[in-house]
Amino acid sequence: FAIPIFSPDRPFRVCYDIFMLFYLMFLIANIALKTGFQLTEENYYYNFWVLFEILPMWLFSLEILLNLNTSYYSKGVFISNRGRIFKHYMKYNFFMDLFTVVPLYFHYTNYGDFFEILVILRIGTVEGLVKRLEDYLHLKGKTEGVFQLIKLTINLFFLAHIGACVWHYVGLWEISIGIYDSWLVKKGIEFERWYIRYV
Repeated sequence: FAIPIFSPDRPFRVCYDIFMLFYLMFLIANIALKTGFQLTEENYYYNFWVLFEILPMWLFSLEILLNLNTSYYSKGVFISNRGRIFKHYMKYNFFMDLFTVVPLYFHYTNYGDFFEILVILRIGTVEGLVKRLEDYLHLKGKTEGVFQLIKLTINLFFLAHIGACVWHYVGLWEISIGIYDSWLVKKGIEFERWYIRYV
């Protein structure tokens, strides 16, 4: 069974990149939420738990396999030779991808929570995925303006989410070291459900 060479601008590869772009953003947002609010499996619906805790290991492993079999452009020249694809991937992305996949295999060990934070490093690949999407769509004029506005809006929501998680974590940390005038205590919500504290 031979795995075919995928072209980077074929619909299948583009659709997969778009899916991974949004999935990565949701995954990183979930890691921030879980860390900032100290959530456990009991706080999730089972399907969401599978989506964020089990699926990433398989998706990122599949992505490594796809990247090893995806052609690329070098100085305007289309490269589809497997040997050159392998060398190119090993040179630029393989070790970072591997470094962020391995922690997921340790997820259910005592070190899983620590290693999971390293997955946030994959946020660097989001920018590359957005760039590839822009290149594929060839946006110009008003369409490009709308795309940039959507991108800015998503970035703002994402940063607001990260800010909320960090702010809540600070409140929990203050309580843990004996500072009992934390903002959570002052608001009287330290024992409320996590989503109330999030809002």
